[in-house]
Amino acid sequence: MKIFVTGATGFIGGHFINVVPNEIEVFAPIRSKSKPKIKLNRNVNWIHKELDCIDSKDLKEMNAIVHFASPGVSPQKASWKELYYWNVDCTLKLLRSAAEAGVGKVIIAGSYIEYGLSANTYKYIPSTAALLPTTSYASSKAAAFELAHAFCIDAKISLIYNRIFSAFGEGQYYGNFWPSLKKAAMDNKDFNMTSGEQIRDFIPVEEVALSFLKDLKLDNGIDFTPRVKNVCSGKGISILEFASSWWGIWNAKSKLIPGKIPSRKDEPIRFVGKL
Repeated sequence: MKIFVTGATGFIGGHFINVVPNEIEVFAPIRSKSKPKIKLNRNVNWIHKELDCIDSKDLKEMNAIVHFASPGVSPQKASWKELYYWNVDCTLKLLRSAAEAGVGKVIIAGSYIEYGLSANTYKYIPSTAALLPTTSYASSKAAAFELAHAFCIDAKISLIYNRIFSAFGEGQYYGNFWPSLKKAAMDNKDFNMTSGEQIRDFIPVEEVALSFLKDLKLDNGIDFTPRVKNVCSGKGISILEFASSWWGIWNAKSKLIPGKIPSRKDEPIRFVGKL
């Protein structure tokens, strides 16, 4: 089996590659001067191209594409133009190339943030909830989903679309909550945060990787009905409780200081997925 993985040098993509069995050949695009966020424990056939330069020749003989690549994941910034180019235009180009190459399966990493204001309606958000995004990143991901959903039905490609909730772990962007929390604990520094009353669905990145691997191994047969699901724990915990738990695990001697940073305006208080 041969698979093509975008975003392989990234946080979740790297963890996914590390759980893929060696009997599966992994091919992945890599930008110049780019290197994996985590240490990879297996061989990768690197294709030295930008994502938007990938064509059907690069995807020849691939059994599946696993698409993680995306700019602008919070708190990283990207313009509306960048987000729609990479998340929408380039996803369309990748899917067209996949169809030309005869790729039978595509698995795409989405985000819980696509649900947006629908979070105010549900205690546990189902994968069928309306997409009501409130940010540029969420909007571009929701648009990419709608595009992929229709394209794969038309092209008869099996699509699995996974909306990932609050993944955390080693190799995550330093500005995200868990790595910044860990750094403060290791440096013996107080940690300024919001009130921490927001409820989130935290899931270890290793579990996310295994969920994608399970989907990769799933035999869809000739069923081309797109499958959409949440990759989550199904459990809600306040950000303050989450921080306090890890503070204890790390035996941190400094202090958590909730309320020091203002919460984001119009941010839903609860984002918990339904399994």
